[in-house]
Amino acid sequence: MNGRGKTRTALAYTISGVGDSIIPASFAIQSYRLDESGRLLTIVLLSLWLGRLLSSIAAQRMPAPTFPARWMILSDIVRMLAQLLLLWWVVAQSSHFAAAFFVSCLTYGLATAFFNPARFELISIVCETENEKVKLNSLLSAVGDVLFVCGPLLGTFITVHASFEAALIVDAASFAVSILILASFWPLTRGTHRAPEEESYAKEKLPAWVNPGLATWFVLSASIGFLGTAAPTLVMQHFDERMWGWVAAGAAVGSLAGSAGSIVMRFPFRYKQALALVLSAVYVIFLMWAPSVALIVAAAALSSALTTMAGIAWDVAGQSFDSAGLVHQFATKGQLVNTAAIPTGMVIFGIATAILLPVSVALAIILSIVGVSYALNWGHAAGNEPTRSLT
Repeated sequence: MNGRGKTRTALAYTISGVGDSIIPASFAIQSYRLDESGRLLTIVLLSLWLGRLLSSIAAQRMPAPTFPARWMILSDIVRMLAQLLLLWWVVAQSSHFAAAFFVSCLTYGLATAFFNPARFELISIVCETENEKVKLNSLLSAVGDVLFVCGPLLGTFITVHASFEAALIVDAASFAVSILILASFWPLTRGTHRAPEEESYAKEKLPAWVNPGLATWFVLSASIGFLGTAAPTLVMQHFDERMWGWVAAGAAVGSLAGSAGSIVMRFPFRYKQALALVLSAVYVIFLMWAPSVALIVAAAALSSALTTMAGIAWDVAGQSFDSAGLVHQFATKGQLVNTAAIPTGMVIFGIATAILLPVSVALAIILSIVGVSYALNWGHAAGNEPTRSLT
């Protein structure tokens, strides 16, 4: 695959991502407009998460797509239709907004969880070398960071100064353009003939190093969910609202630095993952006790940078399997871990507000122990040594 294939992949991801990034803020504003109690927003968030969880489970049980771009296109079509149908419902000023939002967000979540593993598989086909995979994953990570920061601002601007309907149109249009770009990959597959071991998806087994890696990702993802709710709450409690903006900016800059650093900094994944876990523990502790917001900003930036670097290395490792079935298993298992772990961290914070100090200390200790143990024990068991791609 030539450079144009990688460019089209990045372009499709970026354009589709623009629409995706504006939707959370737009839905939050519109949900509040329709129901100030917050019940509708809760329905939106739960239905989106439920859709992702159900389809993550389903995708894991399905064989690898022979033509991954077709999964991506079908996913974009479903999400585009979900937004257009909701647009029609809103324009028609029909009643039962809660039901309409639930169905739309559930459908959106269901389709998204099929898109991401297929994109993972497409990258493994488009990029022929490990270095190409690192560069493309780093680029997509950086694009995601920019959209994470700019998307809510753009979504708020469109919804407030134009309308919620305009935000839905922008999202649907981004999917339409992405579909047109991905159409060039419609016939693309890993190969016309599968190897004998790929004929049966059930016979394929991921190597031994994947399970401990997924276990550490669950712990780290749970801490991400915890910090996602704890950080803004605690920073605004201990300092003020403006200081939270600096912390959020520090995390965003750290993630961008991690994306760039992945291209030039190569060291074993186990150390990246261990550092990400330990720095997340430091971030948790600083949120509780740091006397200066500058220390929290630094902790957020470093934690975010190492988490991004570890994530890119992990993705490259999964995309380096020769078997499409193994790439698919790797992607769907990782997606399921993140889908389950991040809300778990949020729930932990929600139910632990009365005993936040001991819970935070316990989480920091767990993160540190898991990180150090993972670094020290990696590869000690026979067959537990990863490929060289984990760098």
